[in-house]
Amino acid sequence: FKKLFVPSNDTLEKLKNRGFTNLEIFPRGVDCQLYHPNYQKEVVFNQYGISKKFLLTYVGRLAPEKDLKTLMNIANSLPPEINKQVHWLIAGDGPLLEELQMAALPNMTFTGYLKGVGLAEVYSATDLFIFPSPTETFGNVVLEALASGTPVIGANAGGVKHIISNGVTGHLCVP
Repeated sequence: FKKLFVPSNDTLEKLKNRGFTNLEIFPRGVDCQLYHPNYQKEVVFNQYGISKKFLLTYVGRLAPEKDLKTLMNIANSLPPEINKQVHWLIAGDGPLLEELQMAALPNMTFTGYLKGVGLAEVYSATDLFIFPSPTETFGNVVLEALASGTPVIGANAGGVKHIISNGVTGHLCVP
């Protein structure tokens, strides 16, 4: 008797529709000893030289499937009165790093790959986590942000749509 474990309801439904049987969701979670909202925001602001009122963050691989073009469009389309109050922190590495850095706004900082306490501090200091990726089978970074007390704006797709409670823990957008 064999089971096929999948990361999300979305993946489960897609596989069921293709005739797969004996599927079960593999439960996921985060370390709430590490990811929590109680870090000192000033530590992150000082480390990255942030002087703006609000911090918007993306964490993940810097790759085409994450739809970072949408993230850059959002950053570029903020009204000036909002943009002057916002700092963007982009945490991650990948094939789009150089291209994104060349297109970066003055209020955008690239941290490179983060993990451990450094990553947890960033989530905790963040006012709004932006995650445009429409291809996630689960989206663990969304869970980490939420565990850190940070609301998430994400694509209404894949596993992310089952993590974000629209209007409660964040907002789901058309991918």
